[in-house]
Order: sequence, then structure tokens, then C-alpha cells
Amino acid sequence: MQDERNLGTAGGGSTGGTGSGLGSTGSGLSGSTGTGGTDTLAGANRVGGLEELQERADNLMDQAADQLETVAEKVDSVAGLIPKKGLGERANTYGHTAADTLESVARFLRDNDVNTLQRELGGLVSTRPLSMLLLAVGAGFVAGKALR
Repeated sequence: MQDERNLGTAGGGSTGGTGSGLGSTGSGLSGSTGTGGTDTLAGANRVGGLEELQERADNLMDQAADQLETVAEKVDSVAGLIPKKGLGERANTYGHTAADTLESVARFLRDNDVNTLQRELGGLVSTRPLSMLLLAVGAGFVAGKALR
């Protein structure tokens, strides 16, 4: 007899019958009744796909951290070129502060994973929704200008 593992097309598996299909009652191969086994395989694919997406997001976070560190170094070097007299002193301080902030964001991205970032952002959005909305609009505006 041919092995009927056609993901739900085997005898009776799609309606919960008692045939010999992969997901049918009595076969015990999928652990579910009446689904033809596709739920189990689809669930495994979803989990594998989710893990793959999380891995990609973690890699992108590392790349973003690298870029932020590069920008922080450039900002810090430019801030060092500003004369430290009068208004230049303030600009110098702001430049170094911006570089330090970028480095701390890069460190956060490098040290945490996607789930931690999601929890942190979720907490910020729930405690300060208007601030986060304005920040998102501002980031979108800057990104739009940069991409033109």
C-alpha cells in the first residue's frame, strides 16, 4: 500500500472520518482530528518562520547598532572641531551629548533582542502615547527627507 501522506488528501482526513489519512481519527500521526495534518505542519512552518524572522530582525538590529556607532563617532569628531568659545561651547556640548546618546542606543540594540525591544517600546507607548506618536511622525518626516 502506498504511504498516503499528502497533507490532508488521504482518505477521510479532511472531514474527521476514520480513514487512514494523516490527520484522520485513529491514525495518530498528527495528533489532531479532521484536519488532515496540515495544522501541525503549518504550525511548525509558522514557528520556524517566526524564528527566522526574529533572527533576521536581530541581525538588522546589529547592523543598525553598527550604523549608529559610526554616526556617533562622526558627530563626536565634528563636535570636537567646534571652537569652545561662546555659542560654540554649547554646540560642542550638544554634539558630544548627541554622540553619547547614539552610542547608548547602539549598545541597547546590540545587547537586547527583538522581544525585549518590543516590550520596551510597548511600555513607552502605553505610558506616553502622545510623545511616541510625535516621535514617530518626526522620525517619518526625517526618513522621508533623507530618502528623497
